[in-house]
Amino acid sequence: MEELGKLEKEQKYVPEGVASNEMCTFLIINISLLQLIPVNMIAYRSQYGSVNPAAIVGPAIVATAVSTLVAVVFCKCITITLNCQTTIKMVLEKNAYGMEKDMI
Repeated sequence: MEELGKLEKEQKYVPEGVASNEMCTFLIINISLLQLIPVNMIAYRSQYGSVNPAAIVGPAIVATAVSTLVAVVFCKCITITLNCQTTIKMVLEKNAYGMEKDMI
């Protein structure tokens, strides 16, 4: 996060103290990831007499992949939406002569 903060300062397009798109993407991907090998679930299943305690590994990997994919798609959609809103706002701030308000 500190390195992303340095990147944010270099790019100067995000106000200080506000998370950049890269920071939000990093956070959402980390939140979406599950434990790849659910050791606790295998231990519980073994403790309670499951015939195949490790059978949960395959579905856990699939769930991890799906949740991470959804998180990445969500981040990209939000980024595109925010970029479009910023562009629309910039266009609306210009007057009919194509000059910004503070230039008049």
